[in-house]
Amino acid sequence: MEMPQTRETSTCNLPKSCPLNMFFLLRLFAIAILPCSANNATQLVYDTEGNELNSKSNYYILPAKPASGGGLKAIPTGLRCLHFVVEERSETTLLDTPMRFMPLAEHASTTEPIRLSSDIWIRLSSDIWIEFHDLRSFCSERLDWHLTEQVPESSSGEPKHMAAGSEEGLRSFGVFRDGSLGI
Repeated sequence: MEMPQTRETSTCNLPKSCPLNMFFLLRLFAIAILPCSANNATQLVYDTEGNELNSKSNYYILPAKPASGGGLKAIPTGLRCLHFVVEERSETTLLDTPMRFMPLAEHASTTEPIRLSSDIWIRLSSDIWIEFHDLRSFCSERLDWHLTEQVPESSSGEPKHMAAGSEEGLRSFGVFRDGSLGI
């Protein structure tokens, strides 16, 4: 999966001061740097076009490495209102099912009911809720992602799979930077 690129959203300028004793300088440095550290933990996440990710827009998740598969899509499981999240094998099918990312309220529980944040912006190192949006389904117009014990027919029997729909399961996901691909 491709991680959207991020950029720094805060500027940190240490105040200029005349020569003071070392204790005062260290204390001043700590006070000046703390707000900058907090801002780094809440960097905005950007899409591949450089726009901030927000909960009001639809997105597609694509592979980070070119020529390594297609986009993510929802496939029916055979159970009512439950779909598996799978990656298309073909690169020709990059844009299949749109999805939305919604920030969870700070310190929200990972179980129902989901408390969404009033902030629409998606931030690095934050918990989010992911849902398929505009999916043609008789169940609802959207299906939220969660972990499931259900196993796809073609699966090797791994214990956890990603699903979307009306089943109980962990629904909170995190947004983190993956340095292995240089992004």
